[in-house]
Amino acid sequence: MNVLVISHKYPPSIGGMEKHCFELVKALEQSNKVGKVYKIILAEHESRISFFWRLKSRVKNVLDANTDIDVIYLNDGLMTAFSLFLLKITDIPVVATIHGLDIVFPWEYFQNRIVPKMRNLNGVIAVSDATRKACIDKGFDGQKLITIANGVDHDLADTQFQEDILIKVGKRIGVDLRNKKIITTLGRPVKRKGFSWFVKYVMPRLDDDIIFLMVGPRSEFKSFWVRILERVPHKIRSLIELFLGLPSDEWLLRDLTKHSDNVFELGKLPFFEVLSLLHYSDLFVMPNIHVDGDAEGFGLVALEAAICETTVIASGIEGITQAIHDGKNGILLESRNIDAWTEAINRQLSDKVSNGRFARSAKEYTLNTFGWRQMTDEYIRYFERIKKP
Repeated sequence: MNVLVISHKYPPSIGGMEKHCFELVKALEQSNKVGKVYKIILAEHESRISFFWRLKSRVKNVLDANTDIDVIYLNDGLMTAFSLFLLKITDIPVVATIHGLDIVFPWEYFQNRIVPKMRNLNGVIAVSDATRKACIDKGFDGQKLITIANGVDHDLADTQFQEDILIKVGKRIGVDLRNKKIITTLGRPVKRKGFSWFVKYVMPRLDDDIIFLMVGPRSEFKSFWVRILERVPHKIRSLIELFLGLPSDEWLLRDLTKHSDNVFELGKLPFFEVLSLLHYSDLFVMPNIHVDGDAEGFGLVALEAAICETTVIASGIEGITQAIHDGKNGILLESRNIDAWTEAINRQLSDKVSNGRFARSAKEYTLNTFGWRQMTDEYIRYFERIKKP
């Protein structure tokens, strides 16, 4: 079986979908069940405008030169929206992965004109049951849909963590972290992540020796375009923020952290330092909240935290429940329930031995349950099922 992969989400860009596509392609290339893997992928220094502008001609050239392709794979819903021409120019089965936002994106034109055409795909892979349900709600044929959970890199378990990471971070923020209890989170400050909710409502109820560290993109000042966007009507601004993945919660979060002595934004860190910080943190939190037109498709960072032997506490909503199994590799709580979050955090931090025991157990469960190899095997079986005889 030969596969053509088309994606605009690929390293060196950083993110869950980029990691997903990279690991899938790597595993497909290494599998003895797959012959050739052809790729049309956004190059490192190529603009997305150029990529999508040239896409149709590049696809035609690859298909004309390689008549042995059995399946065409698209890595996300946006890629699918720009690749619907495939359903007209070839009879090769086309399969796409849907992650979450790429099916619930609340632009009327997208929902009324693009989504109905996406239903004609030969196969759809949802990264979680929540995403699958969203597809069903949009009229997708359940017979074409399958849920395949994302994997996690098992090599993270063998990382030689940087022992002085808390000293380095402490010097950076001007706080001695060695005798503090550390809660960490990771990601872009978008509204659905719930960072500002957590800082505003949960952190004030925790002891002063509990420090909350946020790792992710951080702007030092509002750019010209951000200031312009603030003048745009809320509905249009929200669509633009969702479509471009802009940090919609960043400036509210900045205002909140100004008035806190135990909340710090670290900005981006090298991946090795991120892993080390996770390992030496007491808790990792994903305090997601529901946002209309947005969704957490899976929750890969929670698995990475569990692999780093850190107890995960997360909101039990959307695709997070596909990654975190309550009591197994993390703790799921009701979203926005201030009392539940406060109680769970205090309980875990009150007993370091018990918390450590749970974290070690969660790591083993995650290793046994999630992996890129398992995920790829499921993808291959699905490809085999829908390819032409």
